[in-house]
Amino acid sequence: MKKFILLLITLFPSLVFSQVPHTFQSGDPVSSSKINENFAFASKRLYLKNNGTIIGTILSVNYNCNGSCGVYNYDIFVTDKGFFFFGLYNMFFQPSLVTESGVYYQSSDCTGNAYAINARSVNTVHRSGRKFYYSNASDSPATYGNMYSTYDGSTCRNQGMYSSDPKYLLKENDESITGFPDSIGTLTISYE
Repeated sequence: MKKFILLLITLFPSLVFSQVPHTFQSGDPVSSSKINENFAFASKRLYLKNNGTIIGTILSVNYNCNGSCGVYNYDIFVTDKGFFFFGLYNMFFQPSLVTESGVYYQSSDCTGNAYAINARSVNTVHRSGRKFYYSNASDSPATYGNMYSTYDGSTCRNQGMYSSDPKYLLKENDESITGFPDSIGTLTISYE
């Protein structure tokens, strides 16, 4: 958390050191233009953009590095049409989506229902190669048991994942449900 706060201070010093444009004392004359400037100041947000188009307002950022991260990994909560959760590398430089370790199948040949280990009660975006999925723990009960193949977006690997972790059914991404675009171009973060 300290690293993230330091990063925000470094990259967005105006967030830390800026002040409300106008403050008022009891009895001071107040003008609508000064109040509007204060509202404009307070309404700035961090946005996630895809090819320059806003796809969501960033609600929460969590620095999430297990071990030594050569490239930082951030978990993001975003809202647009709905809530969605996903991971980014290099958030404040040239962000790119975190590629999940794979999509899991109970079959040995990557056929049938696809599963992921992580799911939340908001729509969680999963990426396997260039294909996007989503899961939602509140509408997809957990499945337990072994998985026998994984697909990374280009290759099916017949390798068992013997784990008691809960697995959640994946659905192909639907932008009208998740608010997350079906195709990703250049991602940027914008404070405006």
